[in-house]
Amino acid sequence: MDVQFDLNKDMWYSGVEPIDVGNLDEVREERQVIPATRNVKLQIIKAENAFNKENTYRSINLQLNLVDGIDGKYKGKPIFTRVCYYADPNVYTKEWFTKKQHLVQLKYLKRAIGFTSNVVDGHLLEDLKGKQLLGDIIVRKRKIIVDDGAGGKEEVEQLDNEVRNFKPLTLEQQV
Repeated sequence: MDVQFDLNKDMWYSGVEPIDVGNLDEVREERQVIPATRNVKLQIIKAENAFNKENTYRSINLQLNLVDGIDGKYKGKPIFTRVCYYADPNVYTKEWFTKKQHLVQLKYLKRAIGFTSNVVDGHLLEDLKGKQLLGDIIVRKRKIIVDDGAGGKEEVEQLDNEVRNFKPLTLEQQV
């Protein structure tokens, strides 16, 4: 059935021009993973608060862009990473949490941008936006559950980038 649309945009639902994108069954996601690299110059584009459904784990979700790229590639490419700032001690009782290892990346991030307050709030999120810093890009392998296309589920391995070990820019890099 061929659907005809009125070209009068006042007639479009919510002002959005309808476009038939066709069958998406064969569309597959291709993930581009940046190779692991140390001391990459990054700019923070977005910093948002995130938490799990039970509100027992909170993190700052960062969107960073590669400022200069790596070996002439990836310039301006976005990378997403999370920095934990709260894990409920009644829920997260393993030694890694009791020794506050979940806060190490937060410590590095705050130090990299010169944020001295011990409070994580909207002020920190605002201060992060636009800041440039250095970070190490790592490649993490994780397992995810996906629809197998036949009504079932399957577990697959997926490679993702993560940024860790934030550091301030040197004076030469601040130019």
